[in-house]
Amino acid sequence: MASLSLFPRRLFWGGTAGLAVLFCGLLANVQAEGDATAIRVAVYDDAGSGADAMKGLMSALEKEPALHVSRVRAAAIRAGELDACDVVIFPGGMSTTQGRTLGEDGRERVRTFVRGGGGYIGFCAGAYLASCDRDYDWSLNILNANVIDKEHWARGVGKVDLSLTEEGRRLMGVSGDRLNIYYHQGPLLAPAGRTDLAAYAPVASFETEVVKAGVAGGLMKGTTAVAASHFGGGKVLCFSPHPEMTEGLHEIVHRSIRWAARPPARLRIVAQRGASFDAPENTLAAINMAWVQAADAVRLDVMLTQDGHPVVVDESRISQVSGASFSVSKQTLASLRQLDVGAWKGAKYEGERVPTLAQALANVPSGKSVFIEIKCGPEGVAAILKTIEASGLARDQLRIIARAADAIAASKSLRPDLQASWSIELPPDSAPTDFASIIAQAQAIHADGVDISAESVLAEKFAMAVKEAGLRLDVRAVHDVETARKAMAGGAATITTDRPEWLRTELALPTE
Repeated sequence: MASLSLFPRRLFWGGTAGLAVLFCGLLANVQAEGDATAIRVAVYDDAGSGADAMKGLMSALEKEPALHVSRVRAAAIRAGELDACDVVIFPGGMSTTQGRTLGEDGRERVRTFVRGGGGYIGFCAGAYLASCDRDYDWSLNILNANVIDKEHWARGVGKVDLSLTEEGRRLMGVSGDRLNIYYHQGPLLAPAGRTDLAAYAPVASFETEVVKAGVAGGLMKGTTAVAASHFGGGKVLCFSPHPEMTEGLHEIVHRSIRWAARPPARLRIVAQRGASFDAPENTLAAINMAWVQAADAVRLDVMLTQDGHPVVVDESRISQVSGASFSVSKQTLASLRQLDVGAWKGAKYEGERVPTLAQALANVPSGKSVFIEIKCGPEGVAAILKTIEASGLARDQLRIIARAADAIAASKSLRPDLQASWSIELPPDSAPTDFASIIAQAQAIHADGVDISAESVLAEKFAMAVKEAGLRLDVRAVHDVETARKAMAGGAATITTDRPEWLRTELALPTE
């Protein structure tokens, strides 16, 4: 928590679009104060928000200084003010009133926000609101859940016990498998089975029930109490009971917000060896196609020739792309340039040559970046950095990556201003002690981040440890949507893929 508690909390009233902008509309203002880790939370506070529920929620939020909290009205949501926030919370109250006050435009704004990577948390009424129950024409349809026994929604008030799954214990930070919590007529959730929505994970279910006179018993036990899911590129977390109104459980609210929040910086899509699904890898054709496919950056393999020229090539894949087999360090630039590294991908790419790093850096568009993965040892660092210097690119357009720790150390020694990520493999059975060792070594070589393969286990504790250490998490070799969502959930700053345009579209990420 220490790294998440460095900055002052701000509470603004978001009753109008203009005042909502004051809170979370200008990310630049937050960053100007050095607050890169704060999470921007919008709390719906309009018709349908219960007074007691709001009091409990705001009390819980005030205990976490890392949160920048705004109360927003339906009009501000319809005006698009959620776009600059990380999480929206709909509190307990009356879901029917909340949904109808938002109106169809407001509900679509919430859906767009979550689809684009924002987080949604619903407590009680907010959980009803998120559901896709066909009887609720005012719902958001972002959680693949129906409500059981909705005719008896006013089933009672009191403490109940929840049974937690392993995922639920991890998410909520609870050591045991049961949790005693306040309940106030929240929904009894069950899978709706919609094929156009992701199935939710039931991270907690009701172990006991509340039944007042006139309401049948036996229905509540075993139904979903807490549901976790995703909608587009964002996460959805819905509580039927009230951790925010239960003494001692406010940390669950804080952890839920951290889980649901969009990454602190806009997720960047990096083209692996260029747009290498469609064009021959590590060629100018693949690099140029990556810019056409709206990649934020390209990631290129760089090695040193015998005569000292940095070239864009991966020695381990030379035979696949050219039919030849040799050591790059024993070849001159002239001999490498004789290879055709494009024909294997199709006739239209015949004649593509191994480009020099200088050629690859010559036409990088404004606002785009190049991730240079050093595939040789520290002996090549000086020549690579000399080529970078000659390119005229701004330092924020460049990033060094290497598996060799000494190459990262050498890069940071010569150019400490350039960002550098240490590329590692995280074993499936890694323990927290291993995480600490990895992070300590990354810090020892002055790396700014760690780069992890999608094939490795994206352990939540590792991602949290990386962020708490102030390091950036990059995830490489991502070729499917589910893995991309897991990387996003783990707090990845960048995702490297061979299909940048396709993945951006699937995740509904903006291009700007």
